Formats: sequence, structure tokens, C-alpha cells
Amino acid sequence: MNAIPIRVSHNFAIAKTLAIMFVATGHFFGGILWIPVTMGLFMFAWSSAFFTTIKHGDRIVIGTFWRGKLRNIGLHFLLIQAFLLILAACRGRDGIITWQTLVHLCGQSGWLNWFGIRNSSPLGNGLWFFTLLLIFYLVFPLLSRWQRKVRASTVISVTTLLIALWLSATIDVGHALWLTAAAFIIGIHCARHTLPGDATVWFALAVAGTLAMGLINAGFGVQSANNALIELGVPPALPERQ
Repeated sequence: MNAIPIRVSHNFAIAKTLAIMFVATGHFFGGILWIPVTMGLFMFAWSSAFFTTIKHGDRIVIGTFWRGKLRNIGLHFLLIQAFLLILAACRGRDGIITWQTLVHLCGQSGWLNWFGIRNSSPLGNGLWFFTLLLIFYLVFPLLSRWQRKVRASTVISVTTLLIALWLSATIDVGHALWLTAAAFIIGIHCARHTLPGDATVWFALAVAGTLAMGLINAGFGVQSANNALIELGVPPALPERQ
């Protein structure tokens, strides 16, 4: 297990706080705010993969890793779901005793969203990210091994990002599933392999992507390039990581 630099941890504590604000605000107001919501989700996924890779490095005992993750997040998740069930029962909500409720209690709400299955339970709305996170933890030992060498990791990351952009343009699931999933892959790469350039370069790319997105949307009414430009708005690494 490797130590996480204090500066990196502090920076991402701030970034995650801002991401939470973006996601909450975007879901409440909607409209053009889906752009910062997408950036916030990308940040959540990227940082989860980044810090998981730094903490566990190359030596992963699969059973211990999975048990640790379930222990850390499982109890809190079940307590929250139990509270929501009690609240739904007190409010007389329908659908509590359904098979969908069991799906949600197992953290698998995302599958209902992705396959367009009707949710009869009062639980589970918007929990697709948690399902995606569990899938990431399930496959992390394998992904981490595949991305051990820089060349293989670069090919995997770039290919994943291109596929995610293509899927975003062709298969609409109602939320930023594809780019968020790609962020996990890119996060592993950035934790294992330092990217070229420095923070100034990535900041400049972020500003350029944001300005270009605003110009294209406002000036030409074109939104087809938004997902690609959002990627420039989320600098994909901390090149000065120590």
C-alpha cells in the first residue's frame, strides 16, 4: 500500500466538494448545467480509480481487496437504504415490497436504468453511479494488471475514451454513463504513469475546451462536440504528482 501525497489529497478534497455542488445543482436546475454535472461525475470516477490504484499498487490480494471495499461502503449504503425504506413506509409509498427493492439493496440499480426496466420501488433513482462503482471494484485487479506497462495502458485508455465518445453519440441512456465509465480506466492510467506536460498545460487545455464549447453552443447552436470538449475541461491527471 502506497501513501497518498498530502497536496494531491488536499487538491482532490476541494475538487470533490466542487463536483458534489455541480452534480446537485445540475440535477436540481437542469438545462445547460448538465455540462458541469458530467464533469463532476468524471471527476468522481477518475479520482476513485486514481486513489484506489495509488493505495493498492501492484500487490493486490483479490479477496482481501473486495472484502475491504464491501466493508467500507456496504454498511453505510445499507444504513442509508434502510432509512429511506422507513421514510417511504411512513409516507405510504407504493412498491416497497417488490423485486426492484431487492435489486436496489444490492446496489444494482444501474441495470434497471441501462436496460430500461421500470422501477416500481421508491428506491434506486439516480444510483447508477454506485452500480458502476461496484463494477469497477470488481474488475479493478484485472484492469490494474493490464495497465501496468505504459504502452499497453496508453492504448487501453485512448481506445476506451474513443469508444466512450462514440457510445455517447450513438446510445443515449439518459445520463453520462459512457464518459464516467471511461474515467475509471483513465484514472488508473494516470496513477500508474505520469503524463507529459505540467499543470499549466492541462489548465490551458481546460480553458480552451470550455471556451470552445461555449462558442460552438452559443454561436452556432451545435452540441455534438460537447462530450469531446468536456474531456478537455477535465484535466486528466496531476502531472506533478510525487
